[in-house]
Amino acid sequence: MAAEIDCYDPCYSDGDDPVGSYVEVKTHRAPRSARASSTLYGLKYPRWWVQSWLAGVRRIAVGAWDADVCVALQCGWWPGGVESNGPLMVWELSLVAKPMTPVILPVVSPLVCLTFTQGSLVSTRLVETASLSREAREAGCPWKPFHLLTLGNHVLGFIRRMGQEHPEQHLRFCYQGGGVQAVECSVIEGGTLPLRIHEALR
Repeated sequence: MAAEIDCYDPCYSDGDDPVGSYVEVKTHRAPRSARASSTLYGLKYPRWWVQSWLAGVRRIAVGAWDADVCVALQCGWWPGGVESNGPLMVWELSLVAKPMTPVILPVVSPLVCLTFTQGSLVSTRLVETASLSREAREAGCPWKPFHLLTLGNHVLGFIRRMGQEHPEQHLRFCYQGGGVQAVECSVIEGGTLPLRIHEALR
């Protein structure tokens, strides 16, 4: 599988295997009510877990921000690869309706920063991916990782079957809500996705 990775932290590098050094970056509004806590632990945590676990990301850098602020996330990458130790390309992405522009910063350390343009950062912490379900359970919002994997297996199995039934065709999958049975597949007539994939993999 392929996955987009937010950070590389050399402190956790394990020899020639770079996976141990990967870190996901997540932000959330600091919960101030039972409903907000339920959303964080019962909805966000499962998504964070399945995204990171499937990609082998063992740690998640979590930043909590206060309410009613403008928040910007700086995502960094190295055009020449992290080994090049060259300038870090940074793109600022606003989480509210405030225009941002790409900038280049002379950063050489392989880290990704969280920038909060207004308001204040309440807390930051490094969370083990494997501990998310336990934290959610202790917060009164239990969920089971096995159930998430089972659901994902059913969905991916359905996508694979549709691909086998419609070879070399551009397919669109839409989730209508209500469970696995609500995932619908349709053929995009004249779609060029299969051709573009073939070209990209050549």
